Amino acid sequence: MATWYSADPHFSHTNILHLGPGRPFATIAQHDEALLEAWNSRVAPGDDVWLLGDVAMKTTAAAAVIGRLNGRVHLVAGNHDACWTSHPDPKRALKAQRLVGQYLDWGFASVHSSGIVTGAQVAGIPVVLSHLPARGDHFEGDRYASRRPRPGPLPLVHGHVHHLWKVRDRQVNVGVDVWGYAPVHEDELAQVLRTL
Repeated sequence: MATWYSADPHFSHTNILHLGPGRPFATIAQHDEALLEAWNSRVAPGDDVWLLGDVAMKTTAAAAVIGRLNGRVHLVAGNHDACWTSHPDPKRALKAQRLVGQYLDWGFASVHSSGIVTGAQVAGIPVVLSHLPARGDHFEGDRYASRRPRPGPLPLVHGHVHHLWKVRDRQVNVGVDVWGYAPVHEDELAQVLRTL
């Protein structure tokens, strides 16, 4: 059994093909199949995968894709996941609380709806897992500033910033855009964490 980390696949999100530098796929169907193939070529059915947010923009896409992904997928919800309970809009946050059970019913092994997990470890290295980085964003300013983890002594493993960086300060981005559109194995991630 192995443990993997990933973020920001954005399944069925057509605009992801054009945001920033874009992704090298002609259609969203081609994108989704390529990401599924890359995931399943690495992750075995008995493996654990920590998916640090933005699995899909639509709940229907999240429901459809989870059954096609190998491994036990632990979702740390991102700002584009309907189950993200940290949304600054109270109505959306309340609706998100009601959706957590649906995500579990669809097949996610666990859902961390706040978007932050403390007390985690990567190959024995204590870390914080989060969708959002502590600092930095791919838009002007730091959106959701009050929802971000506070900088601290532990390294932060996150997503959200897509192509902007793999490592910045004590933050490591596990987003698909910087890891070959596939999850990263815990041993490879641990090598990066040891350099911080």
